[in-house]
Amino acid sequence: MDLSHQGRARATIARVFAACLICLSPGIRGTALAQPPAESPTPTTATEPAPALTTLVLGSAEPYMLVGGSQGRLLPRELARQAALLAGREELGLATRDLTLREAAAEGSPAAKRIDVQTADFRGKRLKVQLIDPARKSSRSILDEEIALPLLKNDHFDYVALVVASEALSRSKMVDALRNAGFSGEPNKLDTAVAVPEPAAKHLGELNPFSQFAALRVVHALQRSQGESPATLGALARAYAHLGQLTQFHLNATHKAFKARSLLYAQRLVARAPDDAPGYWHRGYALAFAGLHQAALDDFAKARELSAGAEGGAAPAWARLAELHCRFDEDALAKEAREGADAERQLAWFLTYLTVEHDNLGPAYALTIGRQALEQVPDCFRIVDSMCDFEGVSNLHVTTTVGPQMLVRAISRRVRAIPEMPADLADFMRQMRTARIRNEPGEAWQRDICALFEMHPELIERLDQAADPARQPGEPSWSMLARLIDETTFVQLYRRIDFVRGSLGMPVDEMVKYAKPIAAEHPYHAFIDSQAIDYRRQPAKYWVHFKDLDLYDVELPAVSLIRGTWDTPHKSRMQGRKAWLKAYDHLDETNRELEIQLNNAEAKDRVFWAKYLVGTSPHNPLAPATLIRNDWENAGDEQIAKWSADYAQQPLVTGALAKQYAKLKRSDEAKEAYQRYIAKSPDQWAYVELADLYLDEGDVAQWNATLDEFLKQEDFALSHASVQVRIARYYMGQQDFEKARPYAEQAAQSGASWAMLCAADCLEGLGEFRAAEEYVAQNAGRYARQQPTWFFWCKRTGHGDLQQATALANEYFAQISPRATADDYHTMGIFNLMSGKELAARGAFRKAFQLAPEPYLAVHEALLADAAGEAAERDKALQLAIDTPVPKNDGQPFNEASIALAKMFQQALAGGDGSALTREKLDPVLDAVKSNGPGTIAYFTARFLETHGDQDLSKSYWERCAAQKLSLTHILGIERLRKGGL
Repeated sequence: MDLSHQGRARATIARVFAACLICLSPGIRGTALAQPPAESPTPTTATEPAPALTTLVLGSAEPYMLVGGSQGRLLPRELARQAALLAGREELGLATRDLTLREAAAEGSPAAKRIDVQTADFRGKRLKVQLIDPARKSSRSILDEEIALPLLKNDHFDYVALVVASEALSRSKMVDALRNAGFSGEPNKLDTAVAVPEPAAKHLGELNPFSQFAALRVVHALQRSQGESPATLGALARAYAHLGQLTQFHLNATHKAFKARSLLYAQRLVARAPDDAPGYWHRGYALAFAGLHQAALDDFAKARELSAGAEGGAAPAWARLAELHCRFDEDALAKEAREGADAERQLAWFLTYLTVEHDNLGPAYALTIGRQALEQVPDCFRIVDSMCDFEGVSNLHVTTTVGPQMLVRAISRRVRAIPEMPADLADFMRQMRTARIRNEPGEAWQRDICALFEMHPELIERLDQAADPARQPGEPSWSMLARLIDETTFVQLYRRIDFVRGSLGMPVDEMVKYAKPIAAEHPYHAFIDSQAIDYRRQPAKYWVHFKDLDLYDVELPAVSLIRGTWDTPHKSRMQGRKAWLKAYDHLDETNRELEIQLNNAEAKDRVFWAKYLVGTSPHNPLAPATLIRNDWENAGDEQIAKWSADYAQQPLVTGALAKQYAKLKRSDEAKEAYQRYIAKSPDQWAYVELADLYLDEGDVAQWNATLDEFLKQEDFALSHASVQVRIARYYMGQQDFEKARPYAEQAAQSGASWAMLCAADCLEGLGEFRAAEEYVAQNAGRYARQQPTWFFWCKRTGHGDLQQATALANEYFAQISPRATADDYHTMGIFNLMSGKELAARGAFRKAFQLAPEPYLAVHEALLADAAGEAAERDKALQLAIDTPVPKNDGQPFNEASIALAKMFQQALAGGDGSALTREKLDPVLDAVKSNGPGTIAYFTARFLETHGDQDLSKSYWERCAAQKLSLTHILGIERLRKGGL
């Protein structure tokens, strides 16, 4: 899908969006609650009783943090917050609105009151919880409670102990605190006979957020009207557990709020019957979906112990599947998904995908399972978004369009079917179903998406309006549904724009213009607004969007968005760094978050985090895979053999073993492990590394055959083209251009820049310059940043349409001049040198130096001034090069060599004994530059020698310059040798 639509429809949408707000809810913290309503209610007289408080608005705050003394984990905060919500909802019968979820509250309603929850997590040893009544002028704290927590083995946080303590508070002290704040009401009736009706049970088995919302509406209403039972508590625990996973890709703490509710409802069931198995089956399920796998396995064991010998005591099917997930038994889960009961099929497929989604070696296995899962779990945005985490143009082209299509379908089919929808909202949903943008070119699904996004703001507004408890009671509120739609839409918009900008390298100005009105009321809208700006070239303009950004509750999925705020060269960049650190402060000790911590840890810390992960998720294959790669010497043969046997079907572990055996030159074991990996997950890297083992043994035929075998596999990215280029480059290195040709030309069909340039090099090697130029020109015409390459190719080869290539390069440099970087100006300088515009070249090198003061740029200017006979300017530039500090980057040896040359040039110009330049003086300077810049150092030397009349010595350095193909300056060497007939 291309969101940058053409024609009348786009103009219409832009006008509609510009005039609309997406939602009327307050910001995340609900600051609007303190503001008066637009029309003040009629004041009550002294004789009128105060209206009863019927709606609890649950405020939120960042966890209180003391430097070195407390932590910012969000799940403990949410367990405390949601316990307060349960106290109001289940013990007092109140309507509830949760500002972590950004639910719209009834602003100014005399029946609604806000209560804030503040927590402080003291290193997992105790959690301080405060309930605060912000309406009070003094003594605003209505509850101060400190929960003591035992640290588990290896200092793991005891989430289960906190669940138990928080749930107990929800039935005792928190209820009293709410009564003291002015709330009143009665707890649910208890009736063990209340059953969950079949339609709600069916919704519960459908793994999409809208079906779970529908199930929750029915079950909450059932508890309130008929009574609370083990069946209703179990259904609530499972539905909120599902929502916790289904919303994990949202950018804030939504998923942790749902996971906390799930754990608390499950614990409520345990507390009602602590000696019965059902509570532990449900709590284990909630723990599994929260990513607390060891705790879940402990509960499943407890349930099995309590149900031993009891009639009907076997594990429920859903609990058995969750246990397989905790054990990372993907083969058993996949078997259940394909052959198990229809009632649990969606759950089995969903858990199968969750078990393999974070295989960080390659995408083949996870994406294959993901596609199969989506066939059985329709409208699961969670799976689609996770598949977007795997790089590859082919994959992202599909996954970033499937999500919006799925959202259109789900709103049309599932949202409309939710029971007890207000009549006017139902009418609006019917309008959405039939809406089309007429005469819009493109496929029907594109028109559907346009229609959805055109009506999106009004849909969100109507859902928020329907959330007024006085108008439409029921839990959870329709505003929660609005947030599910809004958050999903926001992430999908960002995913698509980021793909087009980052992976395709295409402009996204029109897409951003299209998306901004849709995202206007989202707390993180700046990340959409800023996407059309290059944060490296225009940092000040980029940062304008972030000056008022509040990354409250920011979660790990937002890290990719935050990265630009950290990387940009701007004085405010440390704000981006702080935002990035805040996301990591919010990490909990759950399986997924520890995986991220481990994958992003420095090498020296990975062993610690791998062992720490085992405490939370003892069967996660990432832990042994990490230890194989980073702690092989300490693992021992016995442990290695056990891992190899226990994880024989886990690609993550077999891949790590293959790499380690290859590193140790244990070729036969490496080959066997690579083959096992490929059999499960046929990824490019494994085929390439296996092939390289054969090449190291001199078996070129088997090397080629192995790579040819990979070319028969599905291509999720540009991996086929990458391997074809690899084969072509090998044969080109052997001067066998004919054998390289079919691979190079097939790769070029992908349209990738590097593939087309490989084909050009191959045809150049065959002497077919016209055919080679076609690829070079096509590459320059397709990719904006590649436009100058055609000019440089013409200059290097002496072939091609130099006039047209020069015009294209000039067009490129004119476009980027207002926002050019130091590297851009350096390239302009080389371009002007080759075009005979030495004065313009000096100006470009000077601007490059102003943006990034590096010694080599001053040497460039000095040599041009020297050739122009401007001795004073030359000497000034040489001294500038000598006095400029050397930046500590990849170019450090290159810059140090530039300074050494500048000093030699000064001495040579000054004259006197020992000042003459000789090979004995110059060669050590050139030889010190191993990889980054030897061609440029040779160019500096040759140019200076030639300017000062040493033609014989300069020739050898022109030759050295021409031989160094990694820098553009080698083309200057080739041109000079060609002009001299050399």
